[in-house]
Amino acid sequence: MRIAVFHSLASGGAKRTLYEQVKRLSAGNDIDLFTITGADDRYLPLKGIVKNRYEFKFVELWPPKPLCLLNPVYSLLRLVRMENVCSDIAKAINAGKYDIAYVTHGLPGPAPSLLSRLKIPSVYYCQEPPRRFYEAEFTRRTNSGFSFAALIRKASYAPYEYFYKRSDRKSIGFATCVLVNSLYSQKRVMDIYGIEAKVLYHGVDADRFSPLDVSKENAVISVGALHSSKGHDFVIESLGLLKDKPKLFIVADREYEGEKVFLLNLARQKGVEVEIFQGIDDEKLCLLYNTARACACGQINEPFGLVPLEAMACGLPVVAVDEGGLAESIIPGETGLLTERNREQFSSSIAKLLRDQELAKRLGNAGRKQAQENWPWDKSAAELKKILWNYL
Repeated sequence: MRIAVFHSLASGGAKRTLYEQVKRLSAGNDIDLFTITGADDRYLPLKGIVKNRYEFKFVELWPPKPLCLLNPVYSLLRLVRMENVCSDIAKAINAGKYDIAYVTHGLPGPAPSLLSRLKIPSVYYCQEPPRRFYEAEFTRRTNSGFSFAALIRKASYAPYEYFYKRSDRKSIGFATCVLVNSLYSQKRVMDIYGIEAKVLYHGVDADRFSPLDVSKENAVISVGALHSSKGHDFVIESLGLLKDKPKLFIVADREYEGEKVFLLNLARQKGVEVEIFQGIDDEKLCLLYNTARACACGQINEPFGLVPLEAMACGLPVVAVDEGGLAESIIPGETGLLTERNREQFSSSIAKLLRDQELAKRLGNAGRKQAQENWPWDKSAAELKKILWNYL
């Protein structure tokens, strides 16, 4: 097959998924990569895996802070500019005599509009819909009362939201096939777009993430971008309820403005010792998984989540909130513990693992076995290859 791959992803789980898939698809297939300026190709670069890499210029343009009131206008212009770039990319793909296009979402967010311009079959991996427009709890609410400023802000961004959602809905409708990462995401895509998507689960590299012979600390690890949707604050508040508070490792690939300061202040208030690691490599991440005694997953409606799989592959027991796609990789009582979004329940489950080393070991060993047997990337990539062939 000759495959055109498009992405505009930042670092994180979606980029890891694409990397692991393309690495395996490259055997026996010719793959060319189409991307834009601003996509993160320093994190798990695809340049050495694909045959050719084509980068299209897309420079972020935002007004200086004194003119930040113009941000809604710049946001609209950003969408227009991205439409133009996607048009150029679609022309290049159409001229390249490819058999199929494999497209992922990314920056600036909507389903790429190149989907509506492609003249070949396309498979679109929708890792998640634009959650900030469809989920009220996606961004932390700092003020529960009426705010005139917030009302003005919402009104000023209304045109942007309208055109963003219109572009997103239109573009995804042109995909020959839509893939999602979980049953939870499948339902969300049906609810939002009325499209029946196919589930293609992620995987984990159980050789890269594996048990190490290192000393354990009285610590818990929480992994995810410094964003309110990743639930680090929920984990901190839960640990704050414990008498013997473990240390918390927070590992993040990137930070959203103000979140780091917010979390550190919250940890100080709750008496929780926090160490934040940003931009670390897989070797260091694996070491932190092995150093901790439990992995805490407090993400809000996480579409799927690679974190539980990575933790389980390292033999680390997981405590997760039973919502979103997190529950689809964790077998309650066998490879981890699931709770409601309740701080008392969550802290109690963590304390149980910290207190009962035999239970922690049993869950960790079972999780490792589960990751090796049921969640290899080879399985995910083989299924993707089959899907691509079906739409030729």
